Amino acid sequence: MERRKKVLDEIACLAYGLYERRGRAHGFALEDWLEAERIVMERRSGEIEQEAEAITAGRKAKAAGATKTGQAKKPAAKKKAAASGTVKKKTPAGKKASKKTE
Repeated sequence: MERRKKVLDEIACLAYGLYERRGRAHGFALEDWLEAERIVMERRSGEIEQEAEAITAGRKAKAAGATKTGQAKKPAAKKKAAASGTVKKKTPAGKKASKKTE
C-alpha cells in the first residue's frame, strides 16, 4: 500500500507541475493527471518488468520443484475415476454420463 501512495504522490506532483507550466490555466486537470500518469508509468516500466520476471521465475521454480517431488500429478477426480474403472463422458446435450471401462 505504501508503494501505491508513493506512485499517486508522484503523479500528483507531476500533474501540478504540468498545471504550473501551462500558466495555471484551469480546465485541464484531467489532461494533466493523465499525462503525469503516463510519464510516471513510463519511468517505472523497468521496475514493473523486473517484478514480473521475478514472479515468473518463482512460479517456474515452484513448478519444477513440484514436478521433482512428484506433487504434480493427476487431479483427485481423475485418480478416483481411473481406480474405479468409471470414465465420465459428456453427452451431446452437455450432460455427464458414466461409462464402465473393461
